[in-house]
Amino acid sequence: MATAADLTPKISIIVPVYNVEPYLRRCLDSIVVQTFTDWECILIDDGSSDNSGVICDEYASRDARFHVFHQENKGVSAARNAGLDAARGEWIGFVDSDDWIESDMYSLLLEKGNETTDIVICNIFHEYRNKSLSSDYALDFSNQIQNIKNLLLGRISGYLGHKVFRRKLIGEIRFNSSLIMCEDLLFCVEVFLSTQKICFVDKPLCHYYLSNSQSATHTFWFSDRKINSLLLVGKYLESLLESAGLKDCCGEEFSIFLADKKAWYLLNSDFSCLKKYLHENDQINNLLCANTNFSGCKRFILREFSKGYTYIPWTINFLCKTAYFGLKKMRSLLCS
Repeated sequence: MATAADLTPKISIIVPVYNVEPYLRRCLDSIVVQTFTDWECILIDDGSSDNSGVICDEYASRDARFHVFHQENKGVSAARNAGLDAARGEWIGFVDSDDWIESDMYSLLLEKGNETTDIVICNIFHEYRNKSLSSDYALDFSNQIQNIKNLLLGRISGYLGHKVFRRKLIGEIRFNSSLIMCEDLLFCVEVFLSTQKICFVDKPLCHYYLSNSQSATHTFWFSDRKINSLLLVGKYLESLLESAGLKDCCGEEFSIFLADKKAWYLLNSDFSCLKKYLHENDQINNLLCANTNFSGCKRFILREFSKGYTYIPWTINFLCKTAYFGLKKMRSLLCS
């Protein structure tokens, strides 16, 4: 007679875990109370130095649907890949260990995921320290090329937590463990290139926590390692688009993506990194002139950074960043 461990679950939920002791129980409790019960949860403890690994073992001892794998610290991409290798479900879901999900999330997403669907997406709650904002993806997901363009433009988030993927669609696709940023977006682009069978649930069902100061995802101060990773992201994305024959039709969106990410770098880098990567400025200037998708505030600040002032003091860098984010916040308040 087959045991519960022998049965193939409908969905495998992959949770990479690294030093998230204050948030982990909230995350795992939100999975335990799912109204859809045919799931397995694969917890990859990525060498945590706090009690995160102990908490994972605790949940696995209470509920056989939790499976824990402990490994030395290799990064979130390697942790997710380990989860994909262990997954047995027909569908794959990802939950970051400082996020949490609504109790009916997988019930609603999998109800929408019929035989002709490969990906199901829902809206997101963006959780800040003092407020919660929900996304509104009023998009048509039936056009593959437009889906790729929307990913590059940020109209579809590269965030994984609000998506479920059919496992056979993912196949041998894995996260690039050499990257420390945008690895989830790169994964989404590669998977989206394999299908146009995407459905949408117009309801926010997952909570994307943006107030964890320890999270690499939410740390905006750039470093040499991060900008090198970003430059690699550009190369990998360009290669994917070229292989799919979409480099020309998605060229503008790709350029906007690169310029926007490099803008973040320039506005958040320290003086030494700014000086080292001034050779990127001509490219940014060209993109600014070619595209009108940037706000006037961002265009002004980028031009100031791109004029070749090699010895801009750190204080001016700081003041420009403060002005940029202050104006951005003011605009969001006025528009709300």
